[in-house]
Amino acid sequence: MLNKYSKAGYIKYPHKILNEIAHMKKIAVIPARYASTRFPGKLMQLLGDKTIIRTTYENTLATALFDDVLVATDSEIIYNEIMQHNGHAVMSKRAHESGSDRIAKQ
Repeated sequence: MLNKYSKAGYIKYPHKILNEIAHMKKIAVIPARYASTRFPGKLMQLLGDKTIIRTTYENTLATALFDDVLVATDSEIIYNEIMQHNGHAVMSKRAHESGSDRIAKQ
């Protein structure tokens, strides 16, 4: 069975796949639920002078490992916290069972 890479000639020319990978954008997506069952609102608690989610976002950005960092959340409170501090956030459905599901929908 041929896959994307064999159809496009990547098997014959492996430098093509390396070039494609080298030019892909690296994006970090941080899943962030507000209504945790064990500690609701945990991400909005202060850690020093910033919220936990803002600290997480800024520290991820500061690594310089990613072309972009965004928070995927089901909460307007978390969304507003990130956006008010010039970050990137997207709203997701509340129905996701896990953070992985929340990220996959973005």
